Amino acid sequence: MEIFVGLVVVLTLLSACQEPPKQQQQPLNPMVGSYQFVETSNPDLGPVKALAIAELQRHHPADQPFVVRTTETQIVAGINYRLRLAGRSNNYELVVYRDLQGQLSISSLLIDGK
Repeated sequence: MEIFVGLVVVLTLLSACQEPPKQQQQPLNPMVGSYQFVETSNPDLGPVKALAIAELQRHHPADQPFVVRTTETQIVAGINYRLRLAGRSNNYELVVYRDLQGQLSISSLLIDGK
C-alpha cells in the first residue's frame, strides 16, 4: 500500500511540473464582410483601377498623375473594391462597386480622409 501511495505522490508531482498544454493557435480567418488586401498588380483589377483613375482625372485634373497604393476587396451583394491612391498633392480613397451583373460604379470618394 505504501508503494501505491508513493507512486501516486510521484505521479502527482510530475504532472504538476509539466508545462500546461499549449493551445493550438487557429489561423487568422478573415471575418465575413471584411476587406481583404489584393495585390495592386492583379490583372482582374484593371477595369476597376481605370474607372477610379478616370473619376479622379475628371474631378481633380491638376493632381495628376495618380498612383494606386493599395487595393482591397469586400464581398457584399457584389464586390466592393477599396483603392487608396496618391496624387501630386492629395491622397484619395475610392470605393468601386461591381454589381452581380458585372457593372462598375463609384460608391464613395474621400480626399485625405475627409
